[in-house]
Amino acid sequence: MEINKYKTNNNSLDIFEFRLFHAGLDRTRKIIWKKSVGAAQLISGKRFYTLNLWTLLSEEYFLVPKDDAQTKYLIYSKVRVRINEKTITLKWNVVGSGTLDSAIGAIILKFDLFEKPIYLNIYSCKAVKAGFAKNKVA
Repeated sequence: MEINKYKTNNNSLDIFEFRLFHAGLDRTRKIIWKKSVGAAQLISGKRFYTLNLWTLLSEEYFLVPKDDAQTKYLIYSKVRVRINEKTITLKWNVVGSGTLDSAIGAIILKFDLFEKPIYLNIYSCKAVKAGFAKNKVA
């Protein structure tokens, strides 16, 4: 697995990286990789992924599991809103959803803005290269 170390207050956190990609499915529901479109990060101990799309480099999105379902996710954007001269607050907007499909080894992301789904490989980049996932995703 690809692990980056992130130091904070004398503690080290593991950061796992994942691919975001366009793909199709064949008749046997095997992923047919088409093009990488971004990357996702998951910090060990956290429940959400941070998503970065290469076409929208200045934006950062968050994939958060829904509390009532283990296979459902919501995609959020974060906007800083100035209330007055000294106060800035964060506004979270739902901009899409995701569904875990463990049979294909991916979370299928559906952004409100895009027509085509984006796939998030559930195996980190190095795990895919080491052979844990049989489908080409990197």
